[in-house]
Amino acid sequence: LTAISSLLQNSPGCKYDIYCVTDIEEAQQAKIQKFISSRHTNGRIIFMAPNHDYDGAHCGRWSHAIWWRCMLPKLLPDSVDKIIYADVDILFVRDLRDAFSIDLGTNLLAGCFDSPTYINSGFLVMNIAQFRQENIYPKMIEWAETHQTRCPDQDMLNEICSGRILSISRKFNTIIDGGYSFLKTMDLQQYRDLKNPVVLHYAGRYKPWKAEIKSFFTFDLYRRYYKSVTQDF
Repeated sequence: LTAISSLLQNSPGCKYDIYCVTDIEEAQQAKIQKFISSRHTNGRIIFMAPNHDYDGAHCGRWSHAIWWRCMLPKLLPDSVDKIIYADVDILFVRDLRDAFSIDLGTNLLAGCFDSPTYINSGFLVMNIAQFRQENIYPKMIEWAETHQTRCPDQDMLNEICSGRILSISRKFNTIIDGGYSFLKTMDLQQYRDLKNPVVLHYAGRYKPWKAEIKSFFTFDLYRRYYKSVTQDF
């Protein structure tokens, strides 16, 4: 809810259809929709229930919800051929027009690379039409059921889409965590992009909504949005 509110608040002139894959009860869904519509006029939320296609997938130490993003080619209506996916531990500080206007061509994904050959899947532009046209979905399920890795969903997307991933600016997935290896390999433009972010991604174990985590600017920024949402919801 904090992520959605930050997106709509910082996107004057943009309108969004926000698809949320969730298993929360319908009463809670209705409450969220009413809350968002009472505060923002530039977006609507469409809830979608996860399917059972990944019931046999390995999750490792993660919740089964890691596979929900991989259901999008199946869950989304036929009219949607391109979508931006974002994790929930994210704050949007500018609109997403530039991200959505990226020409994917026949690439399956666009994302930010943590290393020369590996993307972070917390923010993606997905070519849904291409996934469907090439029938990639069954291959994803088969991979998920036959591989056990540290970051299963992210590893699967990197392998299945290898060679078909477009690199985009780090400003669309600015990691708020000190342990990421991309910091060692950034060029000058990538470093500048970090100073002008569109998306702040609070990856890693330190989350700004946890009271015990010490305060610094990017966490305080998140907490201002979080407090605004929670005190009214």
